[in-house]
Amino acid sequence: MRLFGICQNAARLPLPFPYVFADWIGHYDTFRNKALHALITGNMAKVLAAYGFDQAQIEDAARRYQILLAREVMDAFVMSRLNDINFRCVVEVDTDSEGVFKKARDEGRGTIIVMNHFGRLNLSALALGQMGYKTGMLTISLGEGNVGLGGVDRRYLSMKVNNLRQQTQGRWVTLGSSMRGLYEGLSMGEAIVILPDAFFPDQKNGKVELPFLGGRLSINSGVVRLAEKTGANLVYISALEDKRKVTSKILRLPDDPRSALEHSVAMLEKDVLKMPWLWWHWNIFDQIWLRG
Repeated sequence: MRLFGICQNAARLPLPFPYVFADWIGHYDTFRNKALHALITGNMAKVLAAYGFDQAQIEDAARRYQILLAREVMDAFVMSRLNDINFRCVVEVDTDSEGVFKKARDEGRGTIIVMNHFGRLNLSALALGQMGYKTGMLTISLGEGNVGLGGVDRRYLSMKVNNLRQQTQGRWVTLGSSMRGLYEGLSMGEAIVILPDAFFPDQKNGKVELPFLGGRLSINSGVVRLAEKTGANLVYISALEDKRKVTSKILRLPDDPRSALEHSVAMLEKDVLKMPWLWWHWNIFDQIWLRG
């Protein structure tokens, strides 16, 4: 009812009204799911106080975290109706950033777009698609082999992926399938999104620990191997918000893949300290962050 009743129907309203509904849902969730709100507040408090956040600011960030999640869900339904005229109502890429991305693409070596689970990241890929840049992505498998997904979740995520693919028009590769598609795409000069902070509970290899918020963040290092083998360029996209609108900033990363990964985590830390409510992973913070 929540996904395919309220959100799906609200998404048909004129912009920005779908996001007014999303904000209401986020506010409601703060009170409905008190256990999650307490978890987010507690995890934020473990690190943000050391950076000058007081308790009131941490409580506010935890509340806004719920709003982020609700807006991100609404994005999945709204994106199918966005076009080259109205997509700028919800997301924009600044002029300088477009130049950075175009220069990386024009070199013809393939481009790895490093993003993290920060903000409404899918809108950044959508914006590039609307601007004429085909963008692929590496995602989890949505097939029956992913036993962690229930029927409703699989239906929702499949709809979300299909809507995004219509906008980005790029190569789609899923975990558990052959990674050959990534190498082929990059060798042909394509742009592909990789999310190093994706969390997989059973993953034991291919992780590194990098400085983050006074401790260490456990993060996937596959992007390093991918860049080393393909010679692809690396750029980083940061998706910040101004009210309900996303502003995507694209930055060139160092040519050395290991340095690029370190820089991407440093940029994530900077963004988290600016807008902590936009980082998705506060709910699994204890599983990916180590003190000291």
